[in-house]
Amino acid sequence: MFADRIKRVFKRAGRDWFILIIALLLASFMWIVQSFSKGYSTYFSYKVAVKTYMPGRSQISVSNNVLVIRGKSSGYYIMRKNYTKKLDQIDISVDPKLIRNVRPGSDSDDFYILNDDIMDQVQNTLGKDLQLEWFASDTLFFVFPLQYNKKVPVIARHALKYKPQYMATGELLIEPDSITIFGERDIIDGINSVYTRVFEENDIDESFEGIVSLVPINDVEFSQKDVSYKSKTVRYVENTINVPITIVDAPPDFPDVKVIMIPREIVIKYRINIGNKKIFSESDFIVTANYKDIIKSQGNKVMLTLSRYPEDVIAYTIEPKFAEFIITESYETESDSTKGNSLR
Repeated sequence: MFADRIKRVFKRAGRDWFILIIALLLASFMWIVQSFSKGYSTYFSYKVAVKTYMPGRSQISVSNNVLVIRGKSSGYYIMRKNYTKKLDQIDISVDPKLIRNVRPGSDSDDFYILNDDIMDQVQNTLGKDLQLEWFASDTLFFVFPLQYNKKVPVIARHALKYKPQYMATGELLIEPDSITIFGERDIIDGINSVYTRVFEENDIDESFEGIVSLVPINDVEFSQKDVSYKSKTVRYVENTINVPITIVDAPPDFPDVKVIMIPREIVIKYRINIGNKKIFSESDFIVTANYKDIIKSQGNKVMLTLSRYPEDVIAYTIEPKFAEFIITESYETESDSTKGNSLR
């Protein structure tokens, strides 16, 4: 009996010790969580990468020295920084007016920035994880080497699909339509344009706009990495009209030279805004064939041009685009001047 009673006491005590240990562990965990959640002030070190635009120089430079700041952050952030032992980098954009040459008036590549001038940019980059209190140093030094540069156009690459009876009016607008590129002369001289990444718009039934990044080029810096685009969209109705061919740039003796066009008239398909109620006639359009092109033609075909059409027309096609021709010439000889004209 006595032995059974001792066993029960130890069994109950064991359960109590287990509960006590669990309670202590939970309390310790809560204390750690609470302690690490508090803010602590300490020193932090960063490299700073500055992007700016000084014509003829590199746009990006990493500081030669380290930015040391005094800041307040949570224990978690501080522990993570100490654990990684990694020197983080801050990327900021800086107005070139804040960047000063170490030797004013020279072409020196050495520049400096006062830390107080970039306090807002640094704090915005650090975000809410770290509250900047002050800088332990007052100046950052950079090297912005001279670089060859030139301005090149931006070419948009896109896949645009419109709903039936919708189309773009005017060209797709890219802003800016050209940028400045920087790099070694041998590389830059071989670049005549830059391209956007392919952007898509589907089932278009209204005007649209957006931003697209540029395709990077190795060892070349861009004055900017993306551009904006926009396009106006209209709903249209399509009509057709038959128009005769008019010959232009003919010589003074053209009445004595007869050109027969085959066909004599062509079909124009034209589009106008669906809200436009105007009715156009044949006289509103002029389709021409240039006499000089006819004479120079190696065959018997000449390209046709729609030389005049109403300003309300937003798009058109002509069919056929080329016409055949036959040239005949009439003349009067001395021997048969009394017989009238004959055809050669």
